[in-house]
Amino acid sequence: KVTLTDLESKAGVFVDSKRVHRHEFAGSGSFQAGNTRFRITCETDLDSPTNFTNAPGQSIDVAGLIDKLKTAGKIDKYPLEKMINDGGRNLVFATTDPESGKQRAIKIIPTPPGGSEDEERFIRAMKMLQAIRDPSLVKLYRAGRRADFCWVLMEYFPSGSIDDRRESHGIDGRLDWKDSWRVAYCISKSLEVLERNSISHRYIRPTNILYRESEDAWVLSDLVVAKAEDVSQSSAAVTQHVFLPSNLAYTAPERLTGDTSVPPIVSDIYSLGAVLTEMLAGEPPFGYGQLKDILPRLREPPRRVTPAAQFGMNEMLMDLANRMASPSPADRYATAKDLWDGVCRVGRLTGMKTL
Repeated sequence: KVTLTDLESKAGVFVDSKRVHRHEFAGSGSFQAGNTRFRITCETDLDSPTNFTNAPGQSIDVAGLIDKLKTAGKIDKYPLEKMINDGGRNLVFATTDPESGKQRAIKIIPTPPGGSEDEERFIRAMKMLQAIRDPSLVKLYRAGRRADFCWVLMEYFPSGSIDDRRESHGIDGRLDWKDSWRVAYCISKSLEVLERNSISHRYIRPTNILYRESEDAWVLSDLVVAKAEDVSQSSAAVTQHVFLPSNLAYTAPERLTGDTSVPPIVSDIYSLGAVLTEMLAGEPPFGYGQLKDILPRLREPPRRVTPAAQFGMNEMLMDLANRMASPSPADRYATAKDLWDGVCRVGRLTGMKTL
């Protein structure tokens, strides 16, 4: 359930043309505040390959699935070793490829009984991603389906994510500007590759940016939530929903307010800019919290990267981060190619290593 509360606003909040002070949504719904109309899309309605729908009365027993997997001890020929992540409804285990002897990760995506539509989305995502092979993206090796889950065998990252790097190398949650530039350099290349393939990621956050130690490079992960932009007419009704991830600190303002007119890549650029702002200044532009916490802050100026954020701050990178994370889409880079060129320019002028 979602509870909507009007905190004595002047314009009022309306549901079905009736002014309300408090209203509970049992599922998806819409409301109007001032001149803006909002739509609440529950997780079960999201057009994402890894957020599967439940039919009425159905539920996914994640705890039971974990017990089942641990009892089985493996998926296909891959042994399930330690659990890396059990956040949300997706599970990630470490495994070892018996043929190569190399360590991998298996992402397990639970599905409800009879979730044929969910399986179709999963297959569609896998086919879409098979056509892309680029060092800037996480490597996917195999995928499969079972009665109650889908699974993907992917690259394993023992060095972890940006959050792990901030914890081990950061000062007050900040990373040195040179390390932060390196992240922007690598992930802007990831976005440029996705853009060339007409794909938007939609879920950029620190935990989805992982460090590949062998190449001293950061790569973009969780590609199974990415979405092709050239969708067919048959799926148009589904893809018009606004996908809101569980962690909203890095979500573009226009997506929080339900504005679907902004090109998805421009919203992805904001998300990467929010990550960059957090690395340089300690927090994303509008802070942390749930939708009810962040929406009111959109009326105020966002946190920006300033010379005071850290000693020796590079002003060119500072300007780049502030442009990427601007609340106004028109002020951001219009394409991932433009962003990539801008990041490379900062690198060249500051003596950083670029391609």
